[in-house]
Order: sequence, then C-alpha cells, then structure tokens
Amino acid sequence: MTIPIRRQVRFVNLVGSRLTYSNLISSIALFVALGGGAYALSVPRNSVGEPELQPGAVTTAKVRNHSLRATDFRRGQLPVLGGVRAADTNPSPTPGTVIKSVNLRIKASGKAFVMATVRDVFLTCGATACSGQWGVYVDNRPVPSTGMQLQAAGAASDGYSFYTLYGLTKRLKRGKHTVKLGLTTTGSPPYVGQLGAQLGALALGG
Repeated sequence: MTIPIRRQVRFVNLVGSRLTYSNLISSIALFVALGGGAYALSVPRNSVGEPELQPGAVTTAKVRNHSLRATDFRRGQLPVLGGVRAADTNPSPTPGTVIKSVNLRIKASGKAFVMATVRDVFLTCGATACSGQWGVYVDNRPVPSTGMQLQAAGAASDGYSFYTLYGLTKRLKRGKHTVKLGLTTTGSPPYVGQLGAQLGALALGG
C-alpha cells in the first residue's frame, strides 16, 4: 500500500521533531497500520533502561508473576529471612537405636534444616526410674535443640501424642550426609518407642 504524500510528510516531521523511544514505537505502529503486513522489530540487548522508561511505566500489575529472580534486585532490596525458636533439649551424644535414616546430598558447603515427627511416643518403666530421649543426628553427630525426652519413676509411664523435632545443622561439607532419627534410653525401660515417625532434611547452602 502506498502512503499518500501528506501522510509521509507528517510522519517525517513527527520522527524528526521529537525522536523518543515512545515516539519511535508509536510511529512504527502507525506505519504498520497504514501499510499492512507483518513486521518484526529487533531491539538491541540492554537498550531499554531507566532513562527510556517514564516514571510509573512499570508497575506491579504489569510484571508477570514469578518472572523476577533474586539476581534482578540490588543488594539490600530484598528482606533478609530469619527465624527463632524456643530451645529444646539437646540430643544424646550418640544416636542409639536408629528409628529413621535418610541420605542428604548437598552440592555446595552450607547448613541444612532437619525435621522429624514422632507420633504416640510412649515410655513405661520397670521397677526403677527410666528415661528415653529422641533426637536428630547428621553423620552421627547430634543437631542442637532437636531432642525430646520422656521420663518416669519406677512402675510408671510417660508419653506424648505428637511431637516435632527440628533444627539447623552446623556448616556441612559438600557431598553425601546421613540424617538419622535416634532413640537412647536409661534405666532399661521394658516399653519405649513410638507408633509413627517421619524424618526429612533440606540443604540450604551458603
């Protein structure tokens, strides 16, 4: 389709008088609308930055969900995640009887978050007092504050319906690590254990 002379002059005047990024795009859109057909516009990498964008041009509503990554933000723009917990019992130095065991492989040195749950935990003592202690271990070393304990006098019992054990390890080396949920006892209780248990670990890295 041929553009009339009058429209051609107006188009040239528009481009020559105020050549901005928005004018360029709108002019190309006008040209396509007048001439028809399909066109591809190639914009060089990193050619559109802060100077080319009008204030308020990019808003939350215009950003596609999950399209941004942490590397798209400057240092300090994202909040630093943190957490606290009440101090639980530290596990015994050794795992004792292993209830559950999983392998964790980390690609870079860093810490790991471990969590275990025990359901219907019970302890019944014989003639003398006894105790049982559950805890989470990594490579047979106790993870701080991941222990819980049952204890009772002779011919007595103790128990919980449900208990969660969780904590953060010290820095681990890259490679394979073994995570265990263990049980140690004192006083030789005739009945001790749990009806259900789960164990998991998540490598955090860094």
